[in-house]
Amino acid sequence: MHGLEGPLEGKTYPAGIMVGNEEQSDEWIAAIVSYIRTNLSNEGTLVTADDVKKVRDKTTGKDAPYTYEELVHSVPQILIPNEGWKITASHSVPTRIGGRASPNSAFNFEGWSTGGNQEKDMWYQIEFPEIMNISELHYNATPISRGWRPDAPPPLHTYPRGYIPETSTDGNSWKEIKNGKGEQADVSLVFEPIETKFVRMKLTENFGSQEDHEIPWSMRQMKIYGYVK
Repeated sequence: MHGLEGPLEGKTYPAGIMVGNEEQSDEWIAAIVSYIRTNLSNEGTLVTADDVKKVRDKTTGKDAPYTYEELVHSVPQILIPNEGWKITASHSVPTRIGGRASPNSAFNFEGWSTGGNQEKDMWYQIEFPEIMNISELHYNATPISRGWRPDAPPPLHTYPRGYIPETSTDGNSWKEIKNGKGEQADVSLVFEPIETKFVRMKLTENFGSQEDHEIPWSMRQMKIYGYVK
């Protein structure tokens, strides 16, 4: 929309500028961006004209192209877990034979699980080493397969049926981000940026056994997005 000039991550390209397309319609920009995000070896989601309009409204008055440094600090980045992050949970069991019963595993392919049925007030918490500005949280609640035969029962879904994501700067006073109900394996929470030192997800309802199978709450491949200073 507004273009880009200067080097990208220290590398200068021929011409050194991408001309802005602010004069184009929201539909035109949405079509171009959607093509880039779903082709050229990319696997992103589609962008709508409404998405473009929101960006246009927020950036009204910009009279010069972006620079890479300016642009990269204006959008949320994946926050990479490190040894300074303290990750805890009310319940943890191994998700595979020989696996670790560690809440940290929610950030990789091994995953984390409560093991037993989902129960009200089960929780999962991340404490950052310092105040962070976060805006998105994504993870996959992998279904439990019950066989691959055509007549096999459907998988058991482990997404949280009811939950509250909360944040806190001191671990004592908590602010609710949004109250929700899980509906699918891929859980995505997007919210206005908030400064916090703690992030906690807490279940708000019980969800019992199904056909003699316990249905836990599970998470893996978690990603937290925020603004890097």
